[in-house]
Amino acid sequence: MKILILILLLFLFPVFVFPAFLQLSPSARLASVSDISALEQSPSSIFYNPAVFNKKISLSSSYFMPFSISDLSYKNLVAGYRWRKFSFAFGFQEFGNEIFKEQTGILTTNINIIQNFTLGLSYRLLLKNVYTMQDKNASQFDVGMMANVGKLQFFSSFLNIGFSKIGNDNLPQESRTGISYQIYENLKTGICFVKELDYPFSFHFGTVYYPYKTFGILSGFQTEPERFSFGVEFKVFNLQINYGIKTHQCLELTHYFTICYQ
Repeated sequence: MKILILILLLFLFPVFVFPAFLQLSPSARLASVSDISALEQSPSSIFYNPAVFNKKISLSSSYFMPFSISDLSYKNLVAGYRWRKFSFAFGFQEFGNEIFKEQTGILTTNINIIQNFTLGLSYRLLLKNVYTMQDKNASQFDVGMMANVGKLQFFSSFLNIGFSKIGNDNLPQESRTGISYQIYENLKTGICFVKELDYPFSFHFGTVYYPYKTFGILSGFQTEPERFSFGVEFKVFNLQINYGIKTHQCLELTHYFTICYQ
């Protein structure tokens, strides 16, 4: 009976829990701080807001199994580079298994228009493969902005501004607006309101605290659905290593792993 339930879950999980290309946390740090892009330092933030990334050179890779289901996996590789007032990043992510697979290629650029204001744009190529069915693909555009005022950061983004579809499936249209505040040099917090079309508002809260220069503690929670998250971060020379966990009301914990060079 247990094996039958697992087989059914593996077949139906992508359909009922993950509609086509629903946003998944692209890094352990983002998962730990409830996916608040302004609290991320790696180029993985481009999956939520194309305006946030601004590091000179950065390379990030992440891996996790959603809800500890061994037959499902998510992985990505993202790289970014900053040149004068422009930042460029590109990445690839893959989610699924042998039966169901979604792949995304993303290309992002942003420009620092004035000293404290940045605009960003992303283009995504989306590929969907379901066993015994014809492959499908689609394109998607995202826009984002970020403004700095002292210790405050205001950020906003809209994903899928063209309301693209893949086959007969509507791709998620999602807006994310929030603010972060640098309370102390080693403590930063942020809140974010997320609205996906046809779904209620979701409130997100996250914090990053560095008790030591090379070790950080991250935490967060969100509503709709209610989920709690926690993570740790280690800095070794130019490497940043993250581990995070996120709860779910019904399913098992998800464990996230990310390594980043910057």
